[in-house]
Amino acid sequence: MDWPPWRIALVLAFVGLGAGAFQAPNSSAVMGAAPAERRGLAAGTIATVRNVGMLLGISLVGAIFARYAPDIGQQLGDATTTQFAPYEAGLFTAGLRAACLASAVIAGIGAVLSSTRGPKPTANVRPETP
Repeated sequence: MDWPPWRIALVLAFVGLGAGAFQAPNSSAVMGAAPAERRGLAAGTIATVRNVGMLLGISLVGAIFARYAPDIGQQLGDATTTQFAPYEAGLFTAGLRAACLASAVIAGIGAVLSSTRGPKPTANVRPETP
């Protein structure tokens, strides 16, 4: 809450650059490996996998966060609470730390798997028919 807007913009730009640095070459590699008549299907598959990955990622991180900070929702809904008790007790920070650590581990696994996918496939060239 204390961050100035320029700092938030800088962090979001860093995240955007990271996503762009991965997604563009990854999409290019998948589309280059797909036969020309199947490129529409490949593009749809890439979009579906990306959306399912985001859905599962947010669900997993939310579940991990809720495991470490189970009473936050109840205390935020209580109108008589004047302090954010889980924050004071460190539950919020513990939940956020666990969620970020899990995200970093999953991203690391993805980076390793992505870097070991092998050489670029050769172009799909059909022989000409007489």
